[in-house]
Amino acid sequence: MKKVLVIGCDFSPSSLPNALRLRFLVSHLVDFGWEPTILTTNTDYSLYPVDKENSNLLPEKLNIIRSKAIPLNYTKYFGLNDIGMRSLWHYWNIISEHCSKGLVDLIIISVPPHLPMILGRLAKKKFGIPYVIDYQDPWVSDYFMKLPISKRSSKAYLAYGLSKLLEPSALREASGIIGVSQGTTDDVLNRYNWSSNLKTAEIPLGIEPQDFEYLKRNPRKNSFYNKNEEYFNVCYIGVYAASMEHTVRALFKAFKLGLDENHNLFSQIRFKFIGTSYYTGTQLNYQITPIAEEYGISEYVYEQPERVSYLDAIQLMHDSHTLLALGSEEPHYTASKIFPYILAKKHILAIFHEDSSVVDILNNTSSGKAITFNSQDFPNLNTKEIKNKLTEVASLSRDYSPSTNWEKFELFTAKAMSQKLAEFLDDVYKN
Repeated sequence: MKKVLVIGCDFSPSSLPNALRLRFLVSHLVDFGWEPTILTTNTDYSLYPVDKENSNLLPEKLNIIRSKAIPLNYTKYFGLNDIGMRSLWHYWNIISEHCSKGLVDLIIISVPPHLPMILGRLAKKKFGIPYVIDYQDPWVSDYFMKLPISKRSSKAYLAYGLSKLLEPSALREASGIIGVSQGTTDDVLNRYNWSSNLKTAEIPLGIEPQDFEYLKRNPRKNSFYNKNEEYFNVCYIGVYAASMEHTVRALFKAFKLGLDENHNLFSQIRFKFIGTSYYTGTQLNYQITPIAEEYGISEYVYEQPERVSYLDAIQLMHDSHTLLALGSEEPHYTASKIFPYILAKKHILAIFHEDSSVVDILNNTSSGKAITFNSQDFPNLNTKEIKNKLTEVASLSRDYSPSTNWEKFELFTAKAMSQKLAEFLDDVYKN
């Protein structure tokens, strides 16, 4: 059986999206001819709290190497908190040991964090081992450079310059790239005129249905609201990015219009935004609440910035009436939450760029229909259509469940993702 070393700084029991994606990709890989070894950083060095129960979701006999990293105590004074940067030296020592012993046929480096990408080229040069980069988010992005100068931090300038310098070097000897969507891979290919020789694959984030079965056997307490309360809870679970501001404003504007026209109906709706910040503790930042206050609807909007664990998030999905999915200005953005949202069998209110893969995923699985916008009209989203959708939310029975096509949804399960990955690795390896 061929052996693949899979490098990802975040892995179970972390609940971060990149940790979940990595688990979904490798969980069934051995069934398709590839034996994975996961190289990750010990969660003791993580910036974020972890939920140890996530370890119960791992497949048996999965080989995991948990590396040390430079402790935050030594780097925080210089603003160097990036787990990828702090793990580089330790990763290279482990990669070198495994490659020199002939234990590796191919390397996958899953990003973000992005800096470990440079290790692929080093391994190729020293040991001749082919490597593949798995992109969940782009490295080079001019988003912050488009902001007003007053909103740009010195770190943003440094990060942008570093990405422009290092990404082309890290990719130069790669055998292929994987992206969560075609837009993600196209973004990379369009940036470099020499990249046409790179093999590509689009593998969505996916979901493991067995996680939901586990939660049914081991339910969690919902500390945010009572699922049996009289209100219709419309729940958004996950990080809020500044690029989503237009969709949030359109949603709140539509809700305000609905309140003015039919107060009795719309006043039964409550928005819950859970886990909207990347940060914890004193760094927590309320981002939704100020917008709700602008529209005079703060009594209908609750925000909990602190991230919740993966299993807590699934419990919240089960307990909600409607699940809210918000897109960004970026056409290639694919919300990882859309897959557990579908599996939760709840009504979905989705607002996305028309080119986002989320639109096709909802349509193809018959699990919902997104309200769409394009790059020209997103400042003036269709508030009437959103208002009509909110009317539908308040009119649905509390036990509503969509008529999802589960046969088509199988294409997005962890096993299907592992199969797609294995087929891509086979193609890369034989060439």
